[in-house]
Amino acid sequence: MRTIDIYYPGKTRSVSVTGAICSLNCSHCSGHYLRDMISLKEAEETDSSSFLISGGCDREGKVPITRFMDEIRSLKNRARLNIHCGLVDEEEAKAISEVADKVSFDFTVDDDAIRDVFGLNKSGADYIRSYGYLKKYTEVVPHILIGLKGGIIDKEYEAVRVLKEMSTEKMAFIIFKPTFGTPFSDRRPPGAEDAAKVLEFARGLVPDGYITLGCMRPGGSYRDRIDRMAVEIGVDGIVNPTPSAVRYAEELGYGINIKEECCVL
Repeated sequence: MRTIDIYYPGKTRSVSVTGAICSLNCSHCSGHYLRDMISLKEAEETDSSSFLISGGCDREGKVPITRFMDEIRSLKNRARLNIHCGLVDEEEAKAISEVADKVSFDFTVDDDAIRDVFGLNKSGADYIRSYGYLKKYTEVVPHILIGLKGGIIDKEYEAVRVLKEMSTEKMAFIIFKPTFGTPFSDRRPPGAEDAAKVLEFARGLVPDGYITLGCMRPGGSYRDRIDRMAVEIGVDGIVNPTPSAVRYAEELGYGINIKEECCVL
C-alpha cells in the first residue's frame, strides 16, 4: 500500500535565538514569523519532545547559532533538535552537527532574489557552498520557497536540478504567501497549478527521494487545491493538510501515517 505522512507538528516548539530581531528583514518576511517563537530561556522551561532552533539572520545571512551552543546543548540532552542556521562556513557546519538531529536550510540559486528579496551581497554559489558543508557533517533538508520573488516562480526549477546533482534525497517545499506588514504584502502567491508543477518536477527528478509540502503556504481554497494536487503528484508528506486533502488521499488508496513533530524530524 502507498502511504503518505501527515504532519501535525504540535510537539515541536519553535525557538528564536535572536528574539524578534533580524538584520535582513527580507521582503517576504520582515521578521514577522520570529514573533511567534519562544526564547531559549523559555525553551529551557518547556517540556517538549523536539525544538526547531532558528532566529533572525545577520548581514552575512547567518543565524548566530554557534553563539548559543551551551544553551542548545542543554536542550539537546532532553529533546530532538532541528537547526535552521542560514549560511555557514565549514567550521560552523561542523559545530552545528554536534547538536543537530537535522538541519533545515533555505536553498536558492537565484542571485537576483538573494540581492533583491534577502538584501544580501551573496550569490547562489554561497548557498550551494553552505549546503555542501552542512551535508558533509549532518543530515540537512533543503527548503525551496516556491514564488520567492513575491509570488513569481523563476529559479526554483534550477534549484531542484542543483540539489539533484548534489545527490540530495530529501527536499521540503514551501509556498510564498503575502504577509501583512512586509514589502510583499500586496503581492499574490503563485498560481496553485504553477506551484504544483514545481512539486511534480521534483517528484520526477527524485522519484525515490522524500518530498514534503511544508507548513508555510497560503490558506483557504488555495491550500485545499495545492494539498490535493500534492497528493496526486505523490509527495511523501504534507504538513497541516486540509481535511479534504486527507480524505482525498484515503480515496486514492493511501495509508495515512500521522506524525506530531516537524516534517524535517
